[in-house]
Amino acid sequence: MIEIESDDLAARTEQNVLAADATLIVALGKLTGGSLFTWRVAGKHRRPVLIAELYRFSQDNAADKTREWLKIAGASVLNVAGPRASKEPAVYRDTYDLLDLIFRT
Repeated sequence: MIEIESDDLAARTEQNVLAADATLIVALGKLTGGSLFTWRVAGKHRRPVLIAELYRFSQDNAADKTREWLKIAGASVLNVAGPRASKEPAVYRDTYDLLDLIFRT
C-alpha cells in the first residue's frame, strides 16, 4: 500500500487513479462526493473502474464480480475508494471484508 502525500484531495484522487491499473469504488448507496469524483477522474483518464454496489449485492457476489473484473483488466495495482467513514460508519468494515474475500487464496 502506498499513500499519496498531498493535502489537495482532488490532486490526491487523480494521482491515486493514475498510479493504479484499476480503481474499485465501494458503494453503500448512490455515488456522491469523493466517490463520484473518483469515478469521473477514472473516466476522464479512461482507466478501468468498477463500482462494488454493496447495497445491492452480497459481499460474496461483489467479490466474485471484482475478481473476474480484475482478471479481465489485468490489474496488479488496485486503487480502492469509497465514502468517508464519518458519513458511512460501516464502510471500513465492509471494505475490509470485501477485500479479504477478493484476495483470499
